Amino acid sequence: MQSLRIGARMGLTALLLLAACTDGPGVSVVTTTAAASDGTADAPTTAGGVGAGTIVTAPVASEPVAVTTTATATTPSGLPLLDAAAAADLIATFDTTDLYGFSILSAHRSDPAVVAVARQTLDGGAAGPSEWAAAYVWVNEGDDAGPLIALAASADPATRVMAATGLLARGRIEGFAPLVALLVDDTPTPGWPPSSAWQDATTALARFTAISENGPPFDASPTQRENAAAKWQAWLDAHQATLTFDPEVALWTVG
Repeated sequence: MQSLRIGARMGLTALLLLAACTDGPGVSVVTTTAAASDGTADAPTTAGGVGAGTIVTAPVASEPVAVTTTATATTPSGLPLLDAAAAADLIATFDTTDLYGFSILSAHRSDPAVVAVARQTLDGGAAGPSEWAAAYVWVNEGDDAGPLIALAASADPATRVMAATGLLARGRIEGFAPLVALLVDDTPTPGWPPSSAWQDATTALARFTAISENGPPFDASPTQRENAAAKWQAWLDAHQATLTFDPEVALWTVG
């Protein structure tokens, strides 16, 4: 599946750039050769992938000795993967006002344990910051759109705009209606720099349709936002039956 890197501007402004795929867990393996008793040494040999390995110095021996560290699974950025307990704690205690917490969630969002906990959290009907955190993980890393359809009707506008954006990025037309409705919603959304539900919805609609003329501008007044919502709704009513999605460029077009 094409992986969606939808962020929280640190989040939802970087929100709309898709990566072809996420890097898999890195494994670092380092070998080194000890010096021989006569003081000579073979050149050290290094093997492995992403992440920092620990070079283990072998004891002095009469013959060269090759020593290999234990392989350690890591995130693409080289951090050790979280286990189930740490993943559960990360999502359960998530604070939408903590930017450091955002960076941790972003760094570990592809950890298998974090993805599993996100699905469990969503299936359990979580609300509040935990719902948003789980939605963020699932939008970026989840393997099906099922949970996003329910989240697009969440009581939280920040979760709704995240889920609806994820639906559009997966080629699901169900994402349009929630985004159009959110164009008049000025609820602040998590992330930095500050944003709002209507600004995030505007960005998503423009990104996935390449249509900018419907607006609204990012400094829009309430009246401009209402007018833009009417334009987008008229566009959706006129073209919904013929809209098609090109996954290669993640773009909706009128067929």
